[in-house]
Amino acid sequence: MAQTPSGAALMALALQVQHLAGLLAGAEDRLAAPSGQTGARAAVLACADPQPQTVAAVARRLGLTRQSVQRTADLLVADELAEYFPNPEHKRAKLLGLTPAGQRTLTGIETAQSAWANRISAGLDEGELLRAAELLAQITRRLAARGERSGPD
Repeated sequence: MAQTPSGAALMALALQVQHLAGLLAGAEDRLAAPSGQTGARAAVLACADPQPQTVAAVARRLGLTRQSVQRTADLLVADELAEYFPNPEHKRAKLLGLTPAGQRTLTGIETAQSAWANRISAGLDEGELLRAAELLAQITRRLAARGERSGPD
């Protein structure tokens, strides 16, 4: 099947997003490192703030497997940055929330992220950034609605 112009544009966007994702992952690790964390650990902390979440909910939000998030959550709990709470809606699926130490750690990381985002976005058009974010959200919703993970139909 021949690729449509919009299909070709989507593939060009996907390649750019993959490149950007790699660069962002490296930046996230560098921004979290002074707090003794990784970008992945910081992302899980951020998902558990301000309200505790199940590991499955965190995994869905981050687009990761529940198992990988569970390993990270368990490490955060072992390091006393997070803790598990009973879930009134589900006996087995506990809620992951931040400890005071976890909140302080996340605040430090978010402060560094804000300064970094301000530097990177300087001179870029806010409206264009918001439109780009909405376009990516639309594509994400379409893929999620189809149950897409990877690969062709």
